[in-house]
Amino acid sequence: MHYKYYSRIFFKKNNPRDFNTGLVFPLIATILCSLITITTYSIVGSLESTIIDKVVAINSSSKVYIDLDGNNFNQNYQKLSKFLDSNNRKHALFLEAKGLIVFDDKSFKIVNVIGVKDLEKVNKIFDLKVPNLKNKILIGDGLKRHLDDLGVKDSLSLFAPLDGFLFVPHKIFQITKDTFSFASIYAIEQISENYVFIDYQEALDLFANTRPHVGIGQILDKSELDFIYSNIDKARYKDWRDTYPLFFSAIKLEKYLYTSFGFLLIIIASFNLYGIINLIIYRKINQFSALIYKGESIFNIRKIFIMNIMVIGFFGSLIGTFIAYLLLELNTFTYFTPILDKVDMSLGFIPISLLFNLIILYIGVHISIKNSFKKIVKLKSNVVES
Repeated sequence: MHYKYYSRIFFKKNNPRDFNTGLVFPLIATILCSLITITTYSIVGSLESTIIDKVVAINSSSKVYIDLDGNNFNQNYQKLSKFLDSNNRKHALFLEAKGLIVFDDKSFKIVNVIGVKDLEKVNKIFDLKVPNLKNKILIGDGLKRHLDDLGVKDSLSLFAPLDGFLFVPHKIFQITKDTFSFASIYAIEQISENYVFIDYQEALDLFANTRPHVGIGQILDKSELDFIYSNIDKARYKDWRDTYPLFFSAIKLEKYLYTSFGFLLIIIASFNLYGIINLIIYRKINQFSALIYKGESIFNIRKIFIMNIMVIGFFGSLIGTFIAYLLLELNTFTYFTPILDKVDMSLGFIPISLLFNLIILYIGVHISIKNSFKKIVKLKSNVVES
């Protein structure tokens, strides 16, 4: 009964039939804040995850270079492999080397050659169906366009310029029908133009003087690294974060920066509450006088303001979250981010957005009530004097 009466004071103007339209702004602000922050965080997060997955497919989550001088490679590899197996770390041998594609007497291209044993992860991340690379080479769509311009269609010659003595070793590979795609990102190298995949054993034969490395499916922790450095001579460790550190630092910064723009809306709305609450007190001065005269406490008056604003903020956040969910499920934003096939909603960010909205609104109401408290106390004093 009390809540219903208080709600009329809060939500209505002097005329009980007129809704207090000033309360629409905090509602719209919370809707937009939730919508913008959730979609922005989800889009940039999905973009970051997509690029990381593709970088990992090429470079592995982490890799260990062992026996760089080439003396005891097999012995060290067996020791490392046994240790990784005991820790359930999926791993495999890879070979990475600089290769040379010669088109004619005047033109050539230097590429990064990756020798792989298993194509499962490459097929999954790049959405391919390449069964194997025996006598074949997998190239990116960027290099494919370049080859098409030069009239190279079915095969190409790959040279190993750093591994020859009198003659430069080379091999002719058939080009696979499928090509992998990696959207051009100016902050990092053009991967679809500069990387190619061949069979691991063929890479060993072609790049005879290049030592393979151990690619690992996860990032190793400190205790595992301590074991490797203590038991394997001249071991060197590297994970995907070391590949393009400036790019990934920048994209994380952008994610938080763009998301903060959405939070600014709810901060602006909290400032707007000061004027709204003062206007409510001004319009309802007679009702407040009557309530105080009947013994109603200022604490209850304050509580009804906070409770109703929290209700507005909660439902506004739910509406904004629902709209964000619909837009992401309909893949609306993939038209603006062609690198993404789908944007996954960051479910863990929803409670953060909701909590931020409610806290900022609460602070806004609390400050507004505190600044208007003198007026309410004055009303009480006037009632007592009367």
